[in-house]
Amino acid sequence: MSTAVGPERATARRSGDGILIMSLATACGCDCVFCGLPDSRPHTVLDRSALVTALEHPPDGDRWEEVNITGGDPLVIPAARRLFPDLLARRDRYERLSVSSAGVPAGPALTGLQALDDGHPLDLYVSLDGVGEVHDRVRRRPGAFAEATRFVAEARRRENVHIALTCVINRLNVDRLDELADYAEAQRLPVSYAVVNRSDHYINSLPLYQDVSLDAEQSARAVDFLTRRSRQRLDTDLRRVLRGEPRELPCRLLHKGVLLTSDGATAICGTSQRMVLAEKLPSDGAELAPAWTAALDRRPQLLAAGAGQTCQTCTTNCFAWRTSDGPVPS
Repeated sequence: MSTAVGPERATARRSGDGILIMSLATACGCDCVFCGLPDSRPHTVLDRSALVTALEHPPDGDRWEEVNITGGDPLVIPAARRLFPDLLARRDRYERLSVSSAGVPAGPALTGLQALDDGHPLDLYVSLDGVGEVHDRVRRRPGAFAEATRFVAEARRRENVHIALTCVINRLNVDRLDELADYAEAQRLPVSYAVVNRSDHYINSLPLYQDVSLDAEQSARAVDFLTRRSRQRLDTDLRRVLRGEPRELPCRLLHKGVLLTSDGATAICGTSQRMVLAEKLPSDGAELAPAWTAALDRRPQLLAAGAGQTCQTCTTNCFAWRTSDGPVPS
């Protein structure tokens, strides 16, 4: 995996602070067993004015430490890709850019990657929940694994793109996780794990959660797998949750992170409704920037009311955990 450095960034501004996650669109190329977004109708796309406002108004200082775009799949959906020029034109507003994608279908995903790649370092998080038919079953799309592997192979040709795999442990793949770990090792790609949970941003249906959640025996097998195969401190913390103990590692999203969803809602993160800062931003006009600022200013109120307790049982290893913690060096 390349470690090439992109164009130098201006040094006049102070270091960035805070993480902005923007869900650009709810649509995707898959129909994953643990995701309620494919059932949401109508699909939504983030308003351009909301994107610009969020980029230009970080909570402290004049730039974000990191901006992550997600969905749905921002690389695959044309309406999401139309927001890329506004994102890239504001490079001076953030230090790092990352994107989450399933890479399915590979052709549109590669088109999106081409549009997003402006030569600067880009962190690419690719969802992969198994090898071969296991991944296809989780994604509920025949050929999804072949599409994802093609996408990864082509993306690795870009020297400034740094790839990591992400896996959601669920009922369909819990017994086949070693195959994925072997694949990641063979590809020399880092992989991080999460466990499907009922309060995740993408789970909006209790029956859906009940279909894919782990029972006690499966949770024990997941703990065993993470103990044997993961070298990341964040997965040590994840094992604690699976054993019914609270997490210990601090989450960078809790005090500086902001999630902006494609329907205009603002939250600390997507793990719980207790984290919501504003249900919906104004669509445009003079009210938008003040509404964004007011939403961010609600953070101390939510934390004082105990919203942060959600983090103690969170089973989602989002990009912020991976970036801050990372794999232990060999």
